[in-house]
Amino acid sequence: MSTKIPFSKADSNSNNENFRTYVLSGGGTGGHLFPALSLADEIETAGHKALLVTDNRGLAFFKHNQRMPSLVCTIVRNHWLFGKFVYPFSLGFQILRCFLWLSKIKPTAVIGFGGYPSFPCVFAAQCMRIPTILHEGNSFLGKANRYLLPKAKKVVLSFPPTKEQLLDSRFHVTGNPVRKGVCELINNTYIAPTKENPFHILVVGGSQGAKIFSTLIPEAISKLPKTFQKRIVITQQCRQQQIEETENKYKTTLCKVNLKIFLSPIENYYKDAHLIIGRSGASTVAEVAIAGKPTLFIPFPGSIEGDQAQNAVQLVDKNAAWLMRETSITPEKVARFLTTHLENSDELLEKAQAIRSFAYPDAAKNVWKIVAEII
Repeated sequence: MSTKIPFSKADSNSNNENFRTYVLSGGGTGGHLFPALSLADEIETAGHKALLVTDNRGLAFFKHNQRMPSLVCTIVRNHWLFGKFVYPFSLGFQILRCFLWLSKIKPTAVIGFGGYPSFPCVFAAQCMRIPTILHEGNSFLGKANRYLLPKAKKVVLSFPPTKEQLLDSRFHVTGNPVRKGVCELINNTYIAPTKENPFHILVVGGSQGAKIFSTLIPEAISKLPKTFQKRIVITQQCRQQQIEETENKYKTTLCKVNLKIFLSPIENYYKDAHLIIGRSGASTVAEVAIAGKPTLFIPFPGSIEGDQAQNAVQLVDKNAAWLMRETSITPEKVARFLTTHLENSDELLEKAQAIRSFAYPDAAKNVWKIVAEII
């Protein structure tokens, strides 16, 4: 499947001898695509063209963005009839498609944002000796990036490098590019809630919402004293199929509730939040750090290499956030946590200040500078 992106200001510069085309390839989740979209904006602001490659899951994100993917690489990892036997053939087919497509568009460089769907395009580019740059949003290199690392020209990181990476001149800490509106929150000052005013909680579950939050948070709030329940205003990201069930669970509480399938523009929701409860994917960590909001991370336990947990640990070790494991969390634990901060907001303010040390509002510019320098 191939879709032409809408006309952009970069198209008008296509006759310029300095005009370049860049390919940005990433998996179909927000953690991979939001950084790619941010860099695409930066590239086109510089007068060049950015073409995006993702899989069919990523198409959902483009409903909320004027840009469309130029190539959709969907890899079948497990077939109902052929099982995992189909995976190498599907991967090989997508690599071949990328070879043909890259041969046609002749990009200046290819930037990979991780996730297995990013592999075919970056691998094909490396075989064709097209310069490649890897972006890693998590606190350690994912599997796709590890395979592609030997032939990568540069690697840009969202978290501080390991000891081994410090010895490799290809590694650079740039931060994780996030949406432009979120970057503007860097100048906002956190105002701690008072006992007389509403306590705004924002619950984010990643790009698809988190099923556990639809049960865990209402049950936790129902265990609070009624005076505390009345103060709470909940805005929660929720899957479409969970909306009705979640609404019914909140009816047993006295808090005000606003359920959303997609938080857009998300910066508007970050602004009002006194506390954020959510997963700890790369984009979420980067965004709450820029927003300067105290956050309780509940990492997704199903991430294959535990990347979400390791992201959260980076902040917890610096006393910049809280962490609860889904495997041991209970409504009672969350209720005690909320009670503590409804009674005393001092620690909320401390975390809001500490989390800003992980903020990189100029991450997209930082990545673009690295990309431009290797040409």
